[in-house]
Amino acid sequence: MNLHEANTLYAWMLDQDRKMTNETSEDWAGTADGSLGSLFVTRLLDHLQVPRRQRIAKIEEALGLSYQQARRRLNGKSDWTLEELRDVAAHFKRTLAELVGTG
Repeated sequence: MNLHEANTLYAWMLDQDRKMTNETSEDWAGTADGSLGSLFVTRLLDHLQVPRRQRIAKIEEALGLSYQQARRRLNGKSDWTLEELRDVAAHFKRTLAELVGTG
């Protein structure tokens, strides 16, 4: 991903976050603060049918995080970096664009 693509994706993510912040949706259930990164990763794990009890371990494995760090990311209590989202997507053989639903 080049710098222009990253900036375009980041702008799109911010726009989506603004649009969804005031919406009520079942998709937001399970994310403590409506973290868009958590939503994207949760949707991917749902799509891949990763059992809930294995999700934190999968994120630990994908990112090399501790259990607590992975748990905070999935629960929306810690922000995701663009690099972390890219790495999670790659771990599951997806692109970042596929993860965020633009590809």
